Amino acid sequence: MTSFYRKLRTTKRMLAVAVLIVIVVIFLVAHWLHFRMTHIITDDARVDGDVITLSSRVAGWITQFPVIEGDATSKGQTIATIDDRETRHKRAVLEAQLESNLQQSKSLEAEIRQTEASTQGALENTRGKLESTIASRESARLHLEQVRMDYRRSEDLAAKKFISPQALDTARTSLAQAEADLQKAGAEIAASRGAQLTAQADRDKIDMLRAKLKASAADAEQIRAQIATLDTEILDRTIKSPVDGAVVMTFVRANEYVVAGQRLAMIYDPRQQWIEANVKETDIANVEVGQPVAINVSAYPDRVFEGKVARVGGAATSKFALLPDPNPSGNFTKITQRLPVRITLNQFAPELRPGMMVEVAIDHRSR
Repeated sequence: MTSFYRKLRTTKRMLAVAVLIVIVVIFLVAHWLHFRMTHIITDDARVDGDVITLSSRVAGWITQFPVIEGDATSKGQTIATIDDRETRHKRAVLEAQLESNLQQSKSLEAEIRQTEASTQGALENTRGKLESTIASRESARLHLEQVRMDYRRSEDLAAKKFISPQALDTARTSLAQAEADLQKAGAEIAASRGAQLTAQADRDKIDMLRAKLKASAADAEQIRAQIATLDTEILDRTIKSPVDGAVVMTFVRANEYVVAGQRLAMIYDPRQQWIEANVKETDIANVEVGQPVAINVSAYPDRVFEGKVARVGGAATSKFALLPDPNPSGNFTKITQRLPVRITLNQFAPELRPGMMVEVAIDHRSR
């Protein structure tokens, strides 16, 4: 009898355990079904981010390349250095030309000041002399007219025997003298005008000197522009990291020769990362920007990362295939297409790397 009750109790326990297991299984299945109904799940997804390719803007020999793949980099850290000796030599030559140009400009400025000081006084002096000679000629002309009138009266008086021949000779001599004085005054005016033209010509040299000074200033600006170009080239010969990140690939080594545009290294910025998922077109109608996303990374199966939908692509991925199938034969098989969906992470996860495979579950209950 005791054995019977013992077996009955054992049977009840087993039945209770079985019922409990069934309840747990039903709960898990119901939870799984509910999760599948409220989430869009795809494993066609991977980590993506900004991978920056550093290239050389100039050609030359690499003198330093202190990083290797996997090295962490900080913003402004030197990634590569290209030989800049020739560029610095060219810059030194231009600096010497600029210094010579500046000295020439100073010499021209001094010559302009000296010419201004000397020619200004000479020009004013010749103007004064010209005005004086013009006044003297006018006085001589008036005097000549008066002497000529006096001579005519003397001739009339001499014809009538009122004056002696000696008085007429004196009047004739006075007329000749007055005519000579007028001619002399005219000659002095011509000389003054010539002196004034000479002084003005010397004064015009200032304009020529100023033109030379202006040309010298233009040459100096051109040299400065060339120096600035060389300074930029010198800066370009030191390639620095634009972000805090990590070196994911290198393409050259120290002592190699590179050309302009050649790739040197690739750097990944972990602060600019996202998940690129490809969602079936049959599910895309339920995807909206802002929906929460659970992310399971294959490399970290025991962790769940959180994110949200940031952007839904406007075209299927097949549209960007290198060799799209136009289906000219008429044979057609319908294949469910996928559209790209970008998912941003809610937390900073530097352990994630571009290309890692993930599985995403987009919660579309909020739709």
